[in-house]
Amino acid sequence: MGAERDDGRPKERGARPPEFYQVQVQADVLDLLPLDVASVLDVGCGNGYVTNALPGHLHVVGLDIDAEALRHVRHPTRQASAADLPFGDGAFDLVMANDVIEHLPDEDHARALRQMARVAARHVLITVPHAEDLAASFTKCAECGTVYHRNRHQRGYTEESLLALFPRDFQPVEIRWSGDVTRPPFDPTMGVRHEMGWFQTWPDGVCPACGSNRQAESSEPSRTLRILDAHRSLHWADLLRCGGPWNNHSEVMVLYSRQPGRSRPSADRSGTGSESLLHVDFGNYLQEARPDFTPGAGWARFTRPASARQSAEGLCRAADAPDSLAVQIRLPVWPAAGDRIVLEASGTGDADAVALYATDGIACTQETLLMAFVTGRRRQLEVAIKRPWWPDRFGLALEMHLRGSVCVHRLRYEPADGPGAATAAFVALEAGLNVLRDDSARSPEATRRGEPARCWSLLAPVPAMFPQPRLGRRGTQGELERPMPTMVRGTGGLSAEAAPPPRPPREGSDRPSAESSRPKAGSDTSPAGLRARAGARAVARTGLRYARRLVGGLRAVPAPPAEPVAPWEPCRPAAPSQADLKVLVLSHMFPQPDQPLSGPFIHEQALALRRHAGADARVLSGRPFRMGLARPLGLWKHNRFYKHLHDTSRWWALEGVPVKYLPYRIMVPFWGHGASYRSSMLRGIEKLREAFPFDLVHAHTGYLDGGAGLAIARHFGVPLVITEHTGPFSRLMSNPIVRWWTLRALDSADRVIVVSEAQKRAVSAHLAKDRQDRVVVIPNGVDTDLFRPADRWAPDPNRPRILFVGFFATVKNMPLLLDAFTQVLREIPGARLTLVGRGEYPYQDEELQARIRGGLIGKVHMTGLQPRQSVARIMREHADMLVLSSDSETFGCVLVEAMASGLPVVATRCGGPEDIVTEPGLGELCPPRDAAALAAALCRAAGRLASYDPRAIRASALARFSYRSVAERLRRLYDGLRDPARGD
Repeated sequence: MGAERDDGRPKERGARPPEFYQVQVQADVLDLLPLDVASVLDVGCGNGYVTNALPGHLHVVGLDIDAEALRHVRHPTRQASAADLPFGDGAFDLVMANDVIEHLPDEDHARALRQMARVAARHVLITVPHAEDLAASFTKCAECGTVYHRNRHQRGYTEESLLALFPRDFQPVEIRWSGDVTRPPFDPTMGVRHEMGWFQTWPDGVCPACGSNRQAESSEPSRTLRILDAHRSLHWADLLRCGGPWNNHSEVMVLYSRQPGRSRPSADRSGTGSESLLHVDFGNYLQEARPDFTPGAGWARFTRPASARQSAEGLCRAADAPDSLAVQIRLPVWPAAGDRIVLEASGTGDADAVALYATDGIACTQETLLMAFVTGRRRQLEVAIKRPWWPDRFGLALEMHLRGSVCVHRLRYEPADGPGAATAAFVALEAGLNVLRDDSARSPEATRRGEPARCWSLLAPVPAMFPQPRLGRRGTQGELERPMPTMVRGTGGLSAEAAPPPRPPREGSDRPSAESSRPKAGSDTSPAGLRARAGARAVARTGLRYARRLVGGLRAVPAPPAEPVAPWEPCRPAAPSQADLKVLVLSHMFPQPDQPLSGPFIHEQALALRRHAGADARVLSGRPFRMGLARPLGLWKHNRFYKHLHDTSRWWALEGVPVKYLPYRIMVPFWGHGASYRSSMLRGIEKLREAFPFDLVHAHTGYLDGGAGLAIARHFGVPLVITEHTGPFSRLMSNPIVRWWTLRALDSADRVIVVSEAQKRAVSAHLAKDRQDRVVVIPNGVDTDLFRPADRWAPDPNRPRILFVGFFATVKNMPLLLDAFTQVLREIPGARLTLVGRGEYPYQDEELQARIRGGLIGKVHMTGLQPRQSVARIMREHADMLVLSSDSETFGCVLVEAMASGLPVVATRCGGPEDIVTEPGLGELCPPRDAAALAAALCRAAGRLASYDPRAIRASALARFSYRSVAERLRRLYDGLRDPARGD
């Protein structure tokens, strides 16, 4: 096993020393080697960190796909893939793969397991990350926007999945937890962080999509992140109180054998007494946080400064240390008034003193808890907590200052209601490798069931005390590690004005109902099983309380919109403009920093007006400013903040298009936003008109922008043009308030632009008859420079690459697409489907992934949401046709983008596509909501791939949908409104 770099391959060992988890895994591999092994194959050996440590009397071969890494292996090597081992059946007594199989794609993963089982004569040893929270290691490419795992891990493993890894050939004989002992629990805030665009950056990350090593630097509001961290720490502290696992290893390894039974027994350690996990022993080497604290650690930790001297008695200043020595302490506890902190210290002179401070994790302020001189032998100093404070990302924060020669021995945090489940048996560890055995797995009953030995190990550099791990029976640990309920993103900023909420009641104080406490048929009715289920219920209640509390905090105080970053640039539009036509564009869908992929066609249309129509188009875009209703008396303060943000808004340039983002207040659902949006656009409009004397207003969508555009146009007596993009249009008409605002704007507009004939019929049906002639069709355009054909067109009809691009919204009918593709595979087994996009809600992604796991693994690939540059590249390099399975489309921009890329398209007759796919040489159309018809259309298009002419397809897109032609049509419409004699 080599040190992993971010693409999953080994790094040069000389770059940095091995991490502790690697040293621990190496020691456990050597300890687990069965006595009957004479030959070993190390699959994915990297630079040989584990391989080179194997005993010299063994015949060892290191195998890896990276030839450069194999240069550091001191045993014989072979360069090959784990999915294709170049050895005969049973060629090695033991085959091992350490931190390898989690990197493999699904198809290679299954093949690699079969290959290892084939080559191994006696044993297989597998090491993988233990129950990894994959999302916690996601990062985002700064070039193409791809979100990927820092080490390219493809899947996570639990004990249950590992025990079933080799169902026929091998039996698991020992499962051992290894690696680091500070693996954080599942982070319930991770979805919120990612949804808000906050990703961590990792050194040496390489994007799997574009190969860039640049990662998106999140401009996080530091206070917001501190609040998320504090709530997460409270949640984890509550999990600990409910009996959740506190010291889980980061790695898990399983030894499989063809013959059941152990090759040798493991060592054992017995508990030496019970102690609180909130207890700090400053003389315990293993309680130090090295090199820093870890989020989610379930045991109190402290940092030892370099200028401190440590002994078995405790911690004190070294002779050459500064006058005051600072020691950081973190505790996994939910604080409450009435709790106590007890500190044991001793001194030798009048200058010996100790001070203890509480550090608030959100406000970043300190409060003095204790200042005392310690002039004699060991004494106890007590502090009563009168007012709790917020934890930081590592737990409840204390800072202790030592002066003189004072020595601190112990510190205990004592909750007023008792320690609860935060108590563990401690074991005395020896210097070297310590293996703790789970005695429950050695019972006669467990032996009859063929359960493997379950062990936990720790490599201790010196003798020390450590809490005995909670291994439990199989399944118990998995239940307690189950992720909490999915967090729902709130509707604004976060509040940290009040002290932390009261600590929840202990598990025993919640009285379960008779139904929930009654044992179920077939369930474990042992005391351990009953305690496990009670703990799982308490954990679930904790997650729900945490979700309600966090969402309530999110709604408490409004947060300002994020400041634009690249590609936005600050600008000062020239005034007066030299263009003979000035257009004020209103669009809440215009790309925004927090939604950069929103409404690209609006931005590109405004850019085309400036480039091809001689018009100076500038954009006003509304951004939600959510008013907190949790404290109504503070609304006046929020309103003052809103006015300040609005009045100080500045102009930005997005690829040459000036845009000003104006906040608009939100206190009610979407149907009530119309008045607030209009008010925001009118605020300061006279000053804007002085600097930019626009000739007309062009609003995109009748609701929100149309109502605001109507007010502005009437105020200044200029024409109003509205482009209605919403589809299906009946969705707007379903709400009476939204319908009133929309029809009021459309009826009053000088021209209403729609993007397809189908949408024209839908919109005209709701307008007065004398207004219907004002509706004109001007389609959306396509960036023909960005979307262009590949240099070479050589599709394989037997292996067609089908592409879908878009959000996995209900209207896109993704289940229909997968049903149709399943039928396509019966006719064309080599077909592949790529899905570019994501769901509007997380459950939509999860449903698709479940469908794919149900029989389409290796056939369907999901890339996630991609920026337009990456979409264009995928169309050129990784697709032969595009498919759109929607139930309704007002237009279908992705169809035009595919045609500009020279691709044939397959779409349902759902409105817009009928205006795009107008001849057989462009693709196929089929009825909507008919999987068989869609499958037949895909098969027909695949069979005709060689006959499609990419140049002709692109020429059709250029003639009808290029932005130059769209801009010219818009200019003629604008001129007709300014001078009716010129007509449309």
